[in-house]
Amino acid sequence: GDTDWTVVFLHRPAYAAGEGYGDQPDIVEEWVPIFDKYGVDLVLESHEHFYQRSYPLKEGEVVDGSLDHYENINGTVYLLQGCGGAPLTQPEEAEWAASVVKEFCYTMITISSGEAPSISVVTKNVDGDILDAFILIK
Repeated sequence: GDTDWTVVFLHRPAYAAGEGYGDQPDIVEEWVPIFDKYGVDLVLESHEHFYQRSYPLKEGEVVDGSLDHYENINGTVYLLQGCGGAPLTQPEEAEWAASVVKEFCYTMITISSGEAPSISVVTKNVDGDILDAFILIK
């Protein structure tokens, strides 16, 4: 209704490509349809020990192939941020992955509402270098 954004946090990721745990079929089967139905904008995930960001997905398919700017999307971005506190594992490229990083890093998220609602996401390594950045705009 009156909410600009719907953001969900999961420990185990729906989508993950790499030598760690991989996609979690139970999450994909039970939760992704709910995210699609209710228009979840962003899912924050972890469990893996690397960084990976999806393009916006709906029913497991890429709905916008832009690398860093998504406006009025009809899909969910899955952001896997597991790059701190444990040895890193090897991520893999995937058709749905917009960004893949094997480096210790942190993510800053700025959420704006009102006339121009947006979610700005910037991921940096420990030296402060930008590894990935994107924006969601309503």
